[in-house]
Amino acid sequence: MTGDFLRKNMDLIIAVQHAVLTAAVRRNASDSDAKEALTGLVRTYQTLESGLYYESRPANPIAGAIFDAVQEHVAEVRKLEDERGMHKTTDGQVRSILLFLQQMEYAYSNDRKRSRGFLDWLRTAVAEIAEMRQSDPASLIVS
Repeated sequence: MTGDFLRKNMDLIIAVQHAVLTAAVRRNASDSDAKEALTGLVRTYQTLESGLYYESRPANPIAGAIFDAVQEHVAEVRKLEDERGMHKTTDGQVRSILLFLQQMEYAYSNDRKRSRGFLDWLRTAVAEIAEMRQSDPASLIVS
């Protein structure tokens, strides 16, 4: 991800991170659950970019809940964009963000069954971003 991509898509990045983290915390998920959800999401957005609609929803119910939460959050962001007449979030943008999160999962998880290194990193990242950003009423973050 380039700095330009980060600047242009900061609200979407935060929204996706928040969706993953919130769903994971609600279901007491581990890194392996998040990894499974991210893998399914990346596959789904890759097929969407090619013009096909095929959801790669994980069979694991915890990973499936994270998958669903991200899908719902992206749909809400797109709905808000439509209402505001803003640029449209593309499947490619979402896929890039998911690939970034997938890489962070690889970097921070220790591959143990109940590891939460990635989710701890994500919690810290979301908290730091929240502290850095001023309250912005135009933000696309939907809780």
